[in-house]
Amino acid sequence: GGELHLGGTDASKYQGSLTWFPVDHADQGFWQIPVQAVYLGEEVVDSCEKGCHAIIDTGVARLGVQEGRVPNLRNSLRSSCHTRGALKFRLASSADASDFTFFEVSADVYGDEACEPLLGNLPLEEPDFVGVYTFGTSVLQRYYTAFDWGARRWGFAPLQQQQQIVV
Repeated sequence: GGELHLGGTDASKYQGSLTWFPVDHADQGFWQIPVQAVYLGEEVVDSCEKGCHAIIDTGVARLGVQEGRVPNLRNSLRSSCHTRGALKFRLASSADASDFTFFEVSADVYGDEACEPLLGNLPLEEPDFVGVYTFGTSVLQRYYTAFDWGARRWGFAPLQQQQQIVV
């Protein structure tokens, strides 16, 4: 389940502090942030040479990938099945991109037990859209997320560890 806080955040729900990212192209109506590159473990699987963006979308369930990028990413995820490394998105948290953070998507979110990648296909044509990913609920469920429309920014931090319930 989730919570909605208007006018602030609840620091008891997340670890550390929120890392904020500027919303890019706010005029398009999406909560989208620039992505500098996408990694699987330490290997670059999308260099984002022409630019990439992640759309924060709680209305979709999976990690979405622009249609033209699905085959390469799917092959990379299948070939690394046994190592099950995290898919990492390098996000710039400053305008000059010198300050960055990795947003990690664990293997159990992007793939099933049979090592089949669980990716949502985004049928978005270039050049109107370039390098689009969506962070859906399966991606966001491990993070506290905050939306600040006034400052046109999105923030996230890892959720506090849930206490294990012993049955």
